[in-house]
Amino acid sequence: MTSGERVYSTIKHHTPDRVPIDLGAMRSTGIMAIAYNRLKDRLGLGGPATRMYDLVQQLAYPDSEILDRFQIDAVDLGNLLSQDASLWKDWRLPDGSGCKVPQWFNPSYNKEKKRLGLLDSDGDLIGVMPDGCLHFEQSCYPLADGNISPGGECVEGP
Repeated sequence: MTSGERVYSTIKHHTPDRVPIDLGAMRSTGIMAIAYNRLKDRLGLGGPATRMYDLVQQLAYPDSEILDRFQIDAVDLGNLLSQDASLWKDWRLPDGSGCKVPQWFNPSYNKEKKRLGLLDSDGDLIGVMPDGCLHFEQSCYPLADGNISPGGECVEGP
């Protein structure tokens, strides 16, 4: 069976030739960039720098070499559509290892509070990464008041 046939068979509650495998086709099945870097190191894989697409959870787009090696059946189309190197820039993960992040990603460090702050396009703080933390913690809750409108509760700036 092809990957598509395998996934489709499973969705239709038929028995595929094997269980479909997913690694990062959606955020719930993603792999943290630090763990992904360590996996590549353990396997002795060089290849391109890890691209981190979910900046809050610090999730990595798996490279085609990993997808092929582990016979991954489900992929995130965003991974396929965002391979242009000009979309990415270098960044350091909390463990000091390198990765690529989108060009627009510009967290700011607050020395007094000892944390990185992530602002949205309106300048509202949407996430913080305290020193020693491995991911951003959400700090803006736009649906906190039960309305589907902008202006939800946000904590203080970075």
